[in-house]
Amino acid sequence: EKIEIWNDGWDYRKRPSLQAMLETLGEKILNEPFPKGGTWHLNSATHGDPFSAQWNVLNIDGKSAFPVSKNLHHPELVDEICAEAIPWLASTMGMMGAAFGDKKVAKLR
Repeated sequence: EKIEIWNDGWDYRKRPSLQAMLETLGEKILNEPFPKGGTWHLNSATHGDPFSAQWNVLNIDGKSAFPVSKNLHHPELVDEICAEAIPWLASTMGMMGAAFGDKKVAKLR
């Protein structure tokens, strides 16, 4: 359904959100619903918004500080994000391979 958006450059304002894409995969491919709001913590942790304070508050000179951007100083946070994201990425790539196959992927390039 979204191949035209992809072919047009996958514009940020037109493309579906990660949440919407995972909901579609869950409903149409896995026959299981993906939890509503299931990606908020991944977005929060990677984009450094106020909800990410649970991961991103730092101790600077004995005082708590919240960085104005992403926190790039905690590799354990990256490990946590990857542990959750990698299975979904692998599933998505498998579904793409099954849906498009080698011949159809070559046509899109």
